[in-house]
Amino acid sequence: MNRISDSDLIRKNRRTGLIVLLAVAGLVGLAYASVPLYRLFCQVTGFGGTTQRAAADDAAP
Repeated sequence: MNRISDSDLIRKNRRTGLIVLLAVAGLVGLAYASVPLYRLFCQVTGFGGTTQRAAADDAAP
């Protein structure tokens, strides 16, 4: 049976904690940047953030 030493376990736990911390920081950064990125998307595409509706008579036959 293969036993993991305490120092190996501590190192693995630190690595896992660092990865989780970086993932959380990345998600918070993405959430923080989403509003300016959406505004930029709307300016570039002219989307304006509203949905479009077509009348029944505008539909193709």
